[in-house]
Amino acid sequence: ESNDVANIGVTAELGDWAFRYGYVQSKATLNISQLGAVVSFNEKFHNLGVQYDNGTVFGGAEYVLRKTEPKYLDSAGWYVTGGARFGKWTPYATVSRTTVANGNLPAFIVPVINYPYVLLTPANNAKGVAAGVRYDVATNIALKAEYGRYKGASPFIFTPSGVDAKVNTISFGLDFVF
Repeated sequence: ESNDVANIGVTAELGDWAFRYGYVQSKATLNISQLGAVVSFNEKFHNLGVQYDNGTVFGGAEYVLRKTEPKYLDSAGWYVTGGARFGKWTPYATVSRTTVANGNLPAFIVPVINYPYVLLTPANNAKGVAAGVRYDVATNIALKAEYGRYKGASPFIFTPSGVDAKVNTISFGLDFVF
């Protein structure tokens, strides 16, 4: 649950370029009723991004910094992506990375199927690469396929916290615009 949320976002466009900055702060409470555990913290996010798109080629990058008090989830992440349009086909690739700040504190430990799972973990170091293709079926319908490979210790790449793993993903999507 988040309370007292404040958000500001600024975007500037110059020709084929777009630049953006965002800031969010809130008071967060995580209540795990099955464990009788409650964790509360203040959090702040800073987001800085750039995008280029001339209709034929596109690229973008984003950097996000998260700060919490107490220091449970201080972390940073970034990605760089790019691609090109060839008629109805759009291949693209993305490289990403998340890292945690030194000195984060685990909030508490939850046992999950033979793994000690630290909720609000300081373990969130992961890197990834992905490649995909989009096909425009019609003006308002797109079919997408993507392969991704992620490596690290992060609950955000489908592994218990603190467990170093390699994860491969394949995803398919069908987007409709109304």
